[in-house]
Amino acid sequence: MIRMDERTTQKIERGGASTMLPDGRAGVQVSFQYRSSIGQGDTNVRRLRLMDEFRRLETELQPYGVRLAMNSLSPSAQTVEGIVPLDRFDEVNQRMTEQGVRVDVVVTRQVV
Repeated sequence: MIRMDERTTQKIERGGASTMLPDGRAGVQVSFQYRSSIGQGDTNVRRLRLMDEFRRLETELQPYGVRLAMNSLSPSAQTVEGIVPLDRFDEVNQRMTEQGVRVDVVVTRQVV
């Protein structure tokens, strides 16, 4: 599990991976992966189930300042991207881990 210690925070900020949230705090782009089986069905059925699950999580995480981008939902990977405030990352990560949701920092790499 990733910990947002001072060194990690500095690497994110130096690498340009941080973003400014509307309230002025620094945030980081992450991917949330629903690890449990979402069940059988075609892509549309799975998409709707995942959408419901991620909406539930978004409501739960709203007090932490988390924002999910539902248009990034991937039924095959069972993921959605979002923004987590850096100062709340560890709490959010712990809470999601307890619920079987993996949280990964999105890293953009430039290939030259």
